[in-house]
Amino acid sequence: MLLAVPEPRAGLFPAAACTGRDLRPELIMSDLRSRLPERTMPRRIAVLDELPPNTNGKIDRQAAAAAIADRRDQPPIGAPGCRRPKGAS
Repeated sequence: MLLAVPEPRAGLFPAAACTGRDLRPELIMSDLRSRLPERTMPRRIAVLDELPPNTNGKIDRQAAAAAIADRRDQPPIGAPGCRRPKGAS
């Protein structure tokens, strides 16, 4: 799921949230590069235990965006000019 995530100093940035076991954000980013225009590439991919539901049982996009924003310890990956995590190729 692609989301607009708030960043206090930079406004909103595109990020993606997904669920699953043994997912590697750097491989997801590589696959997305072959499918998406550069301007729509997420700056961060978060693998969550589950996508948060709202009261209607649908995905709560604001809560998912907040979960990604709370993971500031994970640097953005893959986008031009963004730092890559140590050990990422």
